[in-house]
Amino acid sequence: MKINLATTWKDVPRFDPTAQGEDPVPAHTVLEKLDRCRVTSLDDPPPRPPIILSYNGKALGEAGNIVVVQGQAKAGKSALVSAIIGAAIGGGGDHGGDCLKLVSPNPNRKAVLHFDTEQSRYHHFDGVAITVKKRAKHEALPPHLRSYSILRLDVKHRRAAIRAEMERAAVENNGIHIVVIDGVADISTDTNELRESIDLVEELQQLAEQYSCVIVVVLHENPGSETNKTRGHLGSQLERKTQISIIVDKGADEIVAMYGRLPRTCSWPKKEAAYFKYDLAAGMHVTAEDPTDTRRGRLFH
Repeated sequence: MKINLATTWKDVPRFDPTAQGEDPVPAHTVLEKLDRCRVTSLDDPPPRPPIILSYNGKALGEAGNIVVVQGQAKAGKSALVSAIIGAAIGGGGDHGGDCLKLVSPNPNRKAVLHFDTEQSRYHHFDGVAITVKKRAKHEALPPHLRSYSILRLDVKHRRAAIRAEMERAAVENNGIHIVVIDGVADISTDTNELRESIDLVEELQQLAEQYSCVIVVVLHENPGSETNKTRGHLGSQLERKTQISIIVDKGADEIVAMYGRLPRTCSWPKKEAAYFKYDLAAGMHVTAEDPTDTRRGRLFH
């Protein structure tokens, strides 16, 4: 097997000792790539990746990382996704929109990609319209927002479509700012298959690194889980690799708590949760004040 030393690390095939008729990857090829990863001097630190997504000064997502949004069904994950996208295309702040106090500066208008695997085209369009008009306060669809309903694509084609679109968008929009995949389980044929789950998460990590962006993935928690366990081996692998998991937890009063779990670079405990709720007049979820002391005691005691 001939391998070009100029290829990237992701192009080096794994050595499978059980494979028949396959040559192992030459040691000099692996070492060539390993040397590029070595720390050779304390005087030459790599630059810290830019913060792509934050809340209240907390770095939730830095370039090259995965962020997970998780919660029970109908807990408010789509509202949070809408707020993330709204912040990334210029919502909140001086624009007057409500992006649930999330911040995602994108002054160069790099691509904001959104792949919806769950909703019909009608409901997908409605969600995009709310995000653009109400959260980001734009009158028209900004060209750097590229949102797709991929429900109709075969599962086996969805991953390929995401990769191809990232490559195209990076060229047409001078880079990628953030990618949202809602939901990630639907680009997997089996969330309980370990090898596929490892490969999928590895692929997402490589894409985030390659395009110096954040990839946000949405994943359901197991029904009734009291430990915030997400679906299958895919959920377990994402838990190990994500920069932070953002939990959405709806109370009986319909107020949604939002906080971080297993953060790598910040602290966002449940007792410091942010809150949002659906507002009939606004036609969307909006930022809510802290709940009463009674509810706080019930939720966080």
